[in-house]
Formats: sequence, structure tokens, C-alpha cells
Amino acid sequence: GKYMIKYTLLSALFLVGLANADETINKTDINKVYIMKDETLIFELKNDLIYKGDILTPDCIRGRIYFDGGEKIYNSYKIETTKGFKTCRFSQLDRLA
Repeated sequence: GKYMIKYTLLSALFLVGLANADETINKTDINKVYIMKDETLIFELKNDLIYKGDILTPDCIRGRIYFDGGEKIYNSYKIETTKGFKTCRFSQLDRLA
């Protein structure tokens, strides 16, 4: 009855919370960022967690990486090119380690 409804609502909220947490990385937590030739992006965090995402924008593997604005990283970065800055999007991050 009522108990089941409460339980499913709670687990749904919990899943939403987790999904959001996974997509966001604090800049201060990052040790290194690697851009791979196969157009994937690897975040190595100071706590030894490693996250990987796919770069969705073409021609985004060369250049210095910059992250915009606040303390959190969502799904984009900028690179400096000869023509100025370019915004590069990447997919949701998967945890590797």
C-alpha cells in the first residue's frame, strides 16, 4: 500500500541526486585532465577517481584547456585556438576507477 509508494519516490529522488552528482566535478578536485586522440576526455581527481567522457564537438583535441566560470565543471570546456576560444562539449562522464 502506502509504504511502497513512499519507497519508490525515495529511490527515484536518490537516483536523480546521484546522476547530478556524477556529472559535476569541482575544479579544485582535479589533479589532471587528459585529452586523448580517440576524442575522449579523462579527468584524474586528487582522490584517485578517474572519469571519462566523450568529446562531442569536432576539432577539440588540440589547444590549452580552460574551464569556464564557477567552481564546478559540467559538460563543456574551452580551448584556445589561433582564432580565439572555442567551446567544446563532452558527454556525461563515466567513472573508470
